[in-house]
Amino acid sequence: MSRLKILAVIPHLIRPSEVWMYRQLQVFRHQDLHIIAGHRHQHEQFDLTGIPITTVPESMNNPLRGLRRHWDRIRFPGMQGTRYGQHQRQWFREQVCRIRPDAIHCQYGTVGLSTLDAINDLDIPVFVQFNGDGLSCLVHRRRGRERMVRSIGNFAGLITVARYQQQWLLRRGASPEQVALIPYGAPLEPDATSIRTQRPNCQFLAVGRLCEMKSPLNLIRAFALCQSLNPASRLTIIGDGPMRGETENLIQRLGLKDHVTLLGVQPAEVVRRQMLQADVFVQHSVTAANGMMEGWPVAIGEAMSRGLPVVATRHAGICEQVIHDVNGYLCDEFDWSDMGRYMADLAGNAMKRQTFGRQALRLSLDARVQTHTQLDFIRKRLGVTRQSQRPSTLQQAA
Repeated sequence: MSRLKILAVIPHLIRPSEVWMYRQLQVFRHQDLHIIAGHRHQHEQFDLTGIPITTVPESMNNPLRGLRRHWDRIRFPGMQGTRYGQHQRQWFREQVCRIRPDAIHCQYGTVGLSTLDAINDLDIPVFVQFNGDGLSCLVHRRRGRERMVRSIGNFAGLITVARYQQQWLLRRGASPEQVALIPYGAPLEPDATSIRTQRPNCQFLAVGRLCEMKSPLNLIRAFALCQSLNPASRLTIIGDGPMRGETENLIQRLGLKDHVTLLGVQPAEVVRRQMLQADVFVQHSVTAANGMMEGWPVAIGEAMSRGLPVVATRHAGICEQVIHDVNGYLCDEFDWSDMGRYMADLAGNAMKRQTFGRQALRLSLDARVQTHTQLDFIRKRLGVTRQSQRPSTLQQAA
């Protein structure tokens, strides 16, 4: 099978929380992969040696503001006031003509829409992957929602990680063949469930940004209830964010300082080690005030692949990962008391933790398999696109 020349367009290269993107690029690199990134945030744990990487020049990477943004909105109404302006779009178009890819794969909806605008007459198939807030935040605002609906038919393929995203696109005009539901997956560790000891105290673990959507305050309240019923319980939280101060204050007020550990941002290997040492994974995701929602939470997928039972909320794609009373428990958003009782139930029942953990591993998705499924989808859609495509204007544009 011939290799595809894929241009991956991503906003950042790569943040520690985007380990799923790194795994995807590691599979894509066996094709003819090129990357264009808005910003370089590559963490030392992510080795992309040998992949041609182009970063948007810093002079074009500053958002337009004030009158410049208003004028850009008038000149290019189709963009509905996109943040960066025509100079960046022209630069991007020149890079595409230089690379001459078979397909462009964009991370996040806004990146996909900007890509379509920049190369609208080049007849290069554009695929966009919707993660969590990449769709929910975009369509929460009227202009973003209208722009996405107008552009759906121009994408060669739409890749979603959660069923609610797939259904939203289908209800607004996408064809069933055009939309693929392909969650990320995680590396499987079949031996993970057998290495946990039958210790009397239960180690809870949470991994994620300390932000409104992850609702760390409700998680702390839930753990406080659990700890009052099971005093030996402990909670470790990996991650940082704008709500760290509030989280620390609540821990102090509830007298949990000796029972909760905040580790901050940690590399992937530390996260893996903490998951192998934990007994239960917890996450209290909620819909934020700006409409932001999870997609298919990677941290939950990672935890399940390491044989951890999960206590989480009925939110977005989590309901497709966790089956209540099979591999974990689900509570309603903001219902920290229910979550605390479920945590206490597992803290006091090592046998149930093991049973749920084995089911979690059984229900896990393999990251490499999922990414190869994406490649198969791209190849299939390229075949459909080429049959209906008019003669390409890429050569004249170059």
